[in-house]
Amino acid sequence: MMDVEYAARRLSEAAKELKKDDAAPYLIAALETAAGAVRADHSRLVKSVYWRPPSSDQDELTADQGEQQRLAS
Repeated sequence: MMDVEYAARRLSEAAKELKKDDAAPYLIAALETAAGAVRADHSRLVKSVYWRPPSSDQDELTADQGEQQRLAS
């Protein structure tokens, strides 16, 4: 996953270099868009690997606890 962040950084650096060289604006915009997309994908990947979304079983347990509390009162 570190390679993904490296790729995003290189895309941003390339866009900055093209700005300095007065390159075509569409090339700069394409590189900046690509860098943002790569960073967004990296963030999504990290979240999906390290923070698992709650399962539907958890939702059912929460609902059952509410039902038990209602019955107990």
